[in-house]
Amino acid sequence: MTVIQEQLWHLDARVAAAALNLSYALLIEGPLNVVALRDALTDVIAAQSSLRTVYPERGGVPVVVLCDAAPFELTVVPVADLAEAGDLMWRERESSFDLARAVPIRVMLLALDTCTHVLLVTLHHIAADGWSMQLLSVALSKAYRCRLSGTAPDLGRDAADCLAVAAAQQDWLHSDAATAERDWWIEHLADATPRWASTPVDHRPAVDLVRCVRTIPKPVVAELRSLARSGNVSMYALLLTAFGVVLGQRSPGQLRPVIGTLVANRPSLAASQALGAHYNGLLLDVDLTGDPSLAECLFRTASRTVSALDHQRLPFARVLAGLRHELGWKTGIPHATFLMDRYPMESLALAGCTVTGMYLEHDGRIPAATASDLTFFVRETRDHLTVTAFGVPDLLGAAELAEFTSTYLGTLTALCESVETPIAELESWIEEADPPGDHDPPRPPALHKIIDISPADALSPMGHPSGVMT
Repeated sequence: MTVIQEQLWHLDARVAAAALNLSYALLIEGPLNVVALRDALTDVIAAQSSLRTVYPERGGVPVVVLCDAAPFELTVVPVADLAEAGDLMWRERESSFDLARAVPIRVMLLALDTCTHVLLVTLHHIAADGWSMQLLSVALSKAYRCRLSGTAPDLGRDAADCLAVAAAQQDWLHSDAATAERDWWIEHLADATPRWASTPVDHRPAVDLVRCVRTIPKPVVAELRSLARSGNVSMYALLLTAFGVVLGQRSPGQLRPVIGTLVANRPSLAASQALGAHYNGLLLDVDLTGDPSLAECLFRTASRTVSALDHQRLPFARVLAGLRHELGWKTGIPHATFLMDRYPMESLALAGCTVTGMYLEHDGRIPAATASDLTFFVRETRDHLTVTAFGVPDLLGAAELAEFTSTYLGTLTALCESVETPIAELESWIEEADPPGDHDPPRPPALHKIIDISPADALSPMGHPSGVMT
């Protein structure tokens, strides 16, 4: 098992299933061949070991048992409308997996009529992460195309074995390179000014998070892309810089705020092709010292983020252990986390059909195993960006979360229109500019197409369930 898989296995017994299930709905319009889809799913599961692995317990620790490949049973359920489909999707997300006995994937096909279906894909997080969903989409698209033509796909050359990747990780952890990476993190964050999460993670295994969803106006997105190209920086660095600046403004004296994030952690070609939970937590910092301009903050952040990404292999808990021991850090769990991704399974293509990602609008709260008080999740879908802000109830209320999000959008606007503005003058600039922002419109609790908005609906746990590794 990878380090993060073992952590998720321990966490599974402590939190609600909905906190660890990855559930996605895709609208399929057109003449879907259900038999070909079923056979394609069989092909993909046979090729990817993480999708047919169970984890029985022996002596208090998980044991990896690989099941033989077998025909996949695709459940087809008729539904009246998207509201009923949304209800079934939420039930799927709330239904647990028996990791000791059942493979960690379920697929259900909801039939609205002969040419309209909703594909529900639910995986336990132990079997997949965000990177995995792209691999799954590509593999399933290829297998379906082959099955339509009457041929069996050769997925063996595309798939990499999750167990082999896990074994390679364990070997690396005992190398001098792992020790060197630990020492790099201690030096890199020696002058940081972290603010800790309010509640130790072992006392907060899962909570229902308050959520605020906003879309970044399309003109601002276009300006951000132009700024990224001209400055030779990534969109991630731009978005992270604005987040760090707002954090610094809210916490006077926090001139090097520490921000948690998650990375794919695929250090080799083999790992890049393997499904499974391989992701890792990372600590980033935004340098606000010396009253810099937004431009200076951006270039500092871009440089430091690239360096951090070059040192992403060491498990998050081991980084924290070193920081606590050498720098006297407390829990090491940061107050704030910043994440960014593309809509999962966006690249799924079923020949002859139109496939559209969907999201479920519900009561505004989602269960999540999280350590941070505040999480910002920017999702990229086609040509637009959606910001989903999550706050822990009693620590960040709905009004405070909305106000923080509005300030963040104003800071992004300032980056586009006045990048040389000193951060000390930013607050007054935002007040004068009155930055625009699109609120998510009220919708009934049902599935909706991803068109202009794509809220995040799941958060991956970061770090060891108890917050420490001894």
